[in-house]
Amino acid sequence: MSGKFTTEISFKFLKKYLNIRTLLTGVLITVAGGIILHLFIHWLKTGNQYEINRGRIDHANSLFEKGMTQEALREYTEISKLLSKWQDSTLYAEVRNNIGICFTVIGKRHLREKDLLQAVSNFQDALNIYTSDDYPIKYSGIQHHLAVVYASLASIRNKQENLLKSIEANMNALQFIKPEEHPKEYGGIKMNLCVAYESLYSITCKEDQLMEAIAACEDAAITFRQEGATTHLATTLSNLGIVHKDLAGIRDKKENLAKAVNFYQDALRVRTVEKYPYKYALTQMNLGTVYDLMSEVDDAKENLENAMHAYESALSIFTFETNKVRYADVNNNLGICLRRFGEKFNDISRYQYAIRCFGEALRLYNMYENPYKYSMVLENRAKAYWGLSKLVDKRQNIENAVSDLQNAIELYHAPKHSMPRKRILEMLASLEKELAEIGVAD
Repeated sequence: MSGKFTTEISFKFLKKYLNIRTLLTGVLITVAGGIILHLFIHWLKTGNQYEINRGRIDHANSLFEKGMTQEALREYTEISKLLSKWQDSTLYAEVRNNIGICFTVIGKRHLREKDLLQAVSNFQDALNIYTSDDYPIKYSGIQHHLAVVYASLASIRNKQENLLKSIEANMNALQFIKPEEHPKEYGGIKMNLCVAYESLYSITCKEDQLMEAIAACEDAAITFRQEGATTHLATTLSNLGIVHKDLAGIRDKKENLAKAVNFYQDALRVRTVEKYPYKYALTQMNLGTVYDLMSEVDDAKENLENAMHAYESALSIFTFETNKVRYADVNNNLGICLRRFGEKFNDISRYQYAIRCFGEALRLYNMYENPYKYSMVLENRAKAYWGLSKLVDKRQNIENAVSDLQNAIELYHAPKHSMPRKRILEMLASLEKELAEIGVAD
């Protein structure tokens, strides 16, 4: 009896246990199914949202590629509001980088500090995701962008500080960019380093910074030559001309000026007047300056004539109608060159040509908008009149020189202008003395 009772109780208990287990299993399956369904729906939603965001980013990219920078910036900004820095990290970093690029383009175009600072902020935000450990190439790309922005900021304020930041960012970029793997990017970074070091030299006048510029530029030239990137190579050669001209001011003047001439001439083999008229003219202008300096140490006549030819070649492109500023600058440089030729070789026609060139420069410069350049050109023309007075029409040319100097000195009143004011007063005293002697002779 007791055995049967025990068996019945055990069976009932087992049945009840099995029913509960079945129920629990059903509940667990239902819960698990719900979780899986929820995750699946979430995956569909997030996957779909990713595709939507990806499509909008691609659309903004196409706007940027078409030159519609402002429109692209607006689209990137709207997208950024929908992205989480941590949940959508790579998309977030990509958009922040692209916003930075847009602000860079706008800031450089208008030379606006606020836009350039916005670019810096967005690039730095992107670098929180694109770290050197996880995304070395993207990290290098953003550091390169930062270097460009800091170089642009250097032309607005805190020049030395921003140039040093530009150099640091370029060096960071080079950590993961090798010439054999990314030749174009490597060459570009090296070019940026060259320009930054050369600009820094213009502040500090330290030779080691020029040597850094030369080394960076030579690396870039090797890379671009190997890749057959002729236009980039021409820019590099032109920069080598600039830094060797600077180095000539420190040591080995004749040798470094000769190197500068060769670099500019090599650049002109690519920068022909037909294909690249603006860069052709700019290179000719720089070449003229080097020939002018060369005339001080070697064959004055030949080098001055070469300088004049180079400046005239530049003026075939830089006309008053097409580029007033360059037109005025080149005419002033050409005038100085012609005046020096007139002085050395007693050439009346070159003096007269110089006076016409200074007159052309004064078409742009005036005492209200360009007071410093206005005074500078007037002083240069006065020197030409004075030199010409020693060969022809002495009284008239001295009077013309006096008139120009009197107009020039009107703008030199501030303490910082004490040196040019003193120089002009000394010239006026000498000219007035010569006029007095003419009067006595008459």
